[in-house]
Amino acid sequence: MSKSLCQINPVIVITCLRFVLALPIAWLFKRNPLVALGLFLLAEFTDLLDGFLARRYSLTTKYGALLDPLADKAILLASLYGLWQAHLIPGWIFAIVVIRDTLALTGATLLLKGANILPANILGKVTAWLFAFAIVSLPFWQTFGMYMLGLAITGMFVAFISYAWEFYRIARGR
Repeated sequence: MSKSLCQINPVIVITCLRFVLALPIAWLFKRNPLVALGLFLLAEFTDLLDGFLARRYSLTTKYGALLDPLADKAILLASLYGLWQAHLIPGWIFAIVVIRDTLALTGATLLLKGANILPANILGKVTAWLFAFAIVSLPFWQTFGMYMLGLAITGMFVAFISYAWEFYRIARGR
């Protein structure tokens, strides 16, 4: 394996913390939503922190570029699963995000065979923030949280189409 894929640095450790937080978040939403939200907010903070540190101190690696979106997906899926188990969202919302992420990971795996990694685009980043606002809102203000979730799902579909188009463009150019 190449050195660039194996390089561990503080940014990678911070990114991996999100994987560690995913299971407690999923489990706690039904049992103690305030603690779950605290862990979710910590995970969101570490997402901002690892990106900032990677750019600021030139600690970006291919490994980090692979792990960061996977950690994002782990936190999102854990949070939505927890909200579903707490009866705050319907199961079909969790299911469509799982399906979208499965398709996205399949596409990313195919792209990796050609050593291409699609960077996050503005649509994906806005969608991630909409999901975050929805997750934080749902336990306290369900009407607003569901509205935000609707916007997030709409953004998710638009971003997915954008990424699929970019994937097609790259795959066609091989």
